[in-house]
Amino acid sequence: MTKHIGTTKCGLKIDNRKFQMLAFMTTFCLCIYIHNTYAGTRVRKGNTVIFNGNAIRLSGNDEAGINNLTAAEAGSKDTQPMLRRSAYPLTLNGETVYDEDVIKTKPSFISGGDSLDAYVVAGLKKELSKRPENDYYLFVYNIIVNNTGKIVYYDIHGLMYWEDDPNDKKIKRQALLNDPKMIKTIENVMDNMPMFTPATIGGKPVASFSGSTLVLASGKKINNRKGKVSIEKY
Repeated sequence: MTKHIGTTKCGLKIDNRKFQMLAFMTTFCLCIYIHNTYAGTRVRKGNTVIFNGNAIRLSGNDEAGINNLTAAEAGSKDTQPMLRRSAYPLTLNGETVYDEDVIKTKPSFISGGDSLDAYVVAGLKKELSKRPENDYYLFVYNIIVNNTGKIVYYDIHGLMYWEDDPNDKKIKRQALLNDPKMIKTIENVMDNMPMFTPATIGGKPVASFSGSTLVLASGKKINNRKGKVSIEKY
């Protein structure tokens, strides 16, 4: 005998197995919809940003920009530019986020022997190899690594490079590569980043953030020459 779980308002009886399958598919589709709707989205409410289901409270105004120095003013073509950042993370879902500059045990990258440099190059090379040959500096800042070692928040400024000043080709000026395709490429690198060993305080894992700009390959530049992308010291 077929068992029924009940009768709908229109009088339709539903088989128990069919109902379970219907409920499963409804829940599955709802989860997919929610993920596709909110993944990667940022909702700003005052100084709080909702990002991928996490609430990040920031300090001050969210303003950032590379200082406007020519290569000559900066001292040399390879001088690392600085990023102005007035807003930085204070809490993650109500818990304190610690500045990596003030804690001794910082997050460390773990990825089966692969280096962070290798991971960044692998993620950027397809899109960056299509761009003009140059040296690029990757600026991603306010990166939060939570207490399980997962990156849960970041701000992207783009890839800085030097270009000729249109008024005087003897002078190099800073420019920024931050078109939608490149930003999406950087987002993919960040969103699929392997786990880190989280920062600790007194032996306890804590959430932390990169206190200044994060040039993912710190002290290095991303070289794009002849279709090959590599990371070099500058």
